[in-house]
Amino acid sequence: MAKIKLSDADDAKWIRTIDMATPEMAATLDRDEAETLVNFHAEGSDDLLQLFEVKLPANAKQRVHAHEHDEIIYVVAGAMRVGNRTLKPGSSMFVAGETFYSFEAGPDGLHYLNFRPRKDLSYILPETAEAGR
Repeated sequence: MAKIKLSDADDAKWIRTIDMATPEMAATLDRDEAETLVNFHAEGSDDLLQLFEVKLPANAKQRVHAHEHDEIIYVVAGAMRVGNRTLKPGSSMFVAGETFYSFEAGPDGLHYLNFRPRKDLSYILPETAEAGR
């Protein structure tokens, strides 16, 4: 395993969420979620960090959901509306694993970085969590 790994902007591979989703997940995505673009800088593993970049169109909504692991979201451009707060570029948000939350992109869209302590592609919806109890 290399001790240093570079992620060059010229090599970015932007993927639509719908194109990387499992068939089960794809069936639940609305238009905004399906068209969200993702670029992995560090894919992560059980013992390696994960970092990816996300771009949402103007006013796109991310419905209430959770992930298995903690995450930090850092706003690069645009705005992120979370409840009655608006996070602008340079702002960040920590979300503990298994915590349900939602947000909306601002009128100019939203571009953010998402950091997690290990690979986590989970997308837990409240109804899925309730069914598992």
